[in-house]
Amino acid sequence: MSTIKGYMTHKEEWVYPDVELCQLEQEVNLTMAQNSRRGIQFVVECGEQSLEIAINGAVEYEIFQMIPIPVEYNTISDEAQGGQFVMLDYTLPKPANSTRKAPFEVYDCLKPVGHHIPSQEGKCAFYITLQPSKDVETSCVTDIQLKVGNEVHTIKVNMNVYPVSIPEEKLQITNWFHLENMAKYHNVNYGSTEHLEMIRKYARAMKRMRQTHFFISIDERCIQDKESWQFDFSYLKPIIEIFFDEGLQTMELGYIATRSPHYVGKDFNFVLDNTLSLESTEGYLVMNKYLKAIKKFLEENKWGERVIFHISDEPDVHTSDANVIEERKKTYYMIASQLRKHIPGVKVIEAVATSGFKGGIDIWVPLSASYENQKEAFDQLIDNGEEVWNYVCCSPGGAYLNRFLDFELIRNRLLFWGCSAYKLSGFLHWGFNMYLYDMDPFKTTSCHNDTGLGTNFPCGDAFIVYPGEGEPWISMRLEAQRRGAEDCELLNLLREKDMVAYNEIISHVFKSNQEYLSNTNEFELWYERLLCALN
Repeated sequence: MSTIKGYMTHKEEWVYPDVELCQLEQEVNLTMAQNSRRGIQFVVECGEQSLEIAINGAVEYEIFQMIPIPVEYNTISDEAQGGQFVMLDYTLPKPANSTRKAPFEVYDCLKPVGHHIPSQEGKCAFYITLQPSKDVETSCVTDIQLKVGNEVHTIKVNMNVYPVSIPEEKLQITNWFHLENMAKYHNVNYGSTEHLEMIRKYARAMKRMRQTHFFISIDERCIQDKESWQFDFSYLKPIIEIFFDEGLQTMELGYIATRSPHYVGKDFNFVLDNTLSLESTEGYLVMNKYLKAIKKFLEENKWGERVIFHISDEPDVHTSDANVIEERKKTYYMIASQLRKHIPGVKVIEAVATSGFKGGIDIWVPLSASYENQKEAFDQLIDNGEEVWNYVCCSPGGAYLNRFLDFELIRNRLLFWGCSAYKLSGFLHWGFNMYLYDMDPFKTTSCHNDTGLGTNFPCGDAFIVYPGEGEPWISMRLEAQRRGAEDCELLNLLREKDMVAYNEIISHVFKSNQEYLSNTNEFELWYERLLCALN
């Protein structure tokens, strides 16, 4: 018998570099749909030696080295934006909803490797994904052999495959990204052939997590002549084509307006010149030139039916003054009217705190806490046939589901059980690779916040991939989000097939964004119940 010590788990939970190692198991059971990809995390004691992996069976697999990532702050319990997001005082006790007291490290980053895992401080940490081959219909057995020196440890993986297929993406998902970072963090020039190829690699990572939408944020590069306000968007064409080529369905375009430089004020200024009020005659005329140029660009490329539009992010956030909100509405409705005049039929999507901008917004994206606090109002919109999504960002914290590094990993997955339970049609997050202010996400994970509306953002909030060597490296949080999106599609199938079974399963796993099943052992049982009910 092998004396190799280690730790392994196939459950949706974090693994830490200081995990206690013991005799490795010899057998593990995985339950899955026919086209699903399950994963197992390993930490193996190996001294200064490397570890060799061999995988045998009717299975497709991937192997990643797990890279430890720092968590320098704990997230505080707050529902709203603009306050204290992280706990800066290290003398305070661990918040109740954090997994550990910061600072600590956690295995989040996944570096693709071959069958050879190098030692890090006497341990080899790695993640293996397994997907049954297309000809497997019920079950199969796979062997994973781990070799350290002259010792070999074999793990028998019993793959219980249900005759259930995860559908193509119906849940709409967007994770906003930073095109400049795809150049800067990989040492290539913006707009170069190498940059475009890197964008393609990022698009594939998005597609892996079942992302359907991509947000193209228009910037100053489109301005040909600022004196006469002439615009040219052709520089965006090869970038947009990549996302459509890689299978993403819908483009988000924006913005038209900004509240910068006064986020709490009532004014909307032109997004490409925040000194130009859109309520002024000059601002109105410039905006219309801008929209005409966008219309021409979309028509030339036949993208008019594959686009939705952001006017201005969070138009009803960062103020509690009802008069300010009413003033914002007037300008917002004017902008929406002009947008629809130039691009008839286009839908407006916006992150919001309330359902107050009726008539201006077509796709409502409330913060999860805002949805919970105004559930009746948003549910009325859903019942009326309107689209309501959900988003999380630097908030909410506490017991709320979110994807921070000091929250349980399973929370990333359960966000999408909430989408099914609440009949939400989409999910939005702002941070795919938003490494801001030259931060190195391998060394610091709390993003600087320059808005003046709070402390640094929570650890991991700004990104879900890492700038690896020649490509983005995915994360355990991305994998949990992928599985959650798959779960949502399966749950929605079950709701159509058997409402009684659906209600029983969903009610045991998700009651609200603050009340849910976080026990990963029990979750595995309910996941199998889901597959069984669909069989």
